Amino acid sequence: MKERLLAGLFVLFAFLLNAGCQSLQPKESLLTQAGFKSVKPLSPQQASLIMKLPQGHLTSLVRNGKTLFLFPDSSHHLLLVGNQAAYETYQQLHLKNNLSRDTLATKALNADASIDWSDWGGLEAPYWGPDFNNPTTR
Repeated sequence: MKERLLAGLFVLFAFLLNAGCQSLQPKESLLTQAGFKSVKPLSPQQASLIMKLPQGHLTSLVRNGKTLFLFPDSSHHLLLVGNQAAYETYQQLHLKNNLSRDTLATKALNADASIDWSDWGGLEAPYWGPDFNNPTTR
């Protein structure tokens, strides 16, 4: 049973590692694909304002009756600015990216289920229930 548990944990770890690597596609990249424009600060005051925005988060701002979405890219000292249409496109890309990750996870779990575990033996012990934490019943 321990072997099966370890194998399951290994598959879960591999999935999480894979999903983590895929989530490394920076938010900045998705925002740029969605139509956000990079704005370089022209003065120290503008650079200071970028640093005051919450890092890693979008901030909305209503200016002249229009909603703008701001994302500070402190690593490149830029401000990514998008309108409502760019924000909606970003949301769609973000959702599509997450669904792709979920599809990969499902494929990984299904692949694991198809492995022949009969050579391991001892897999008939209860894996859950009242005796799960009682090693004497196994």
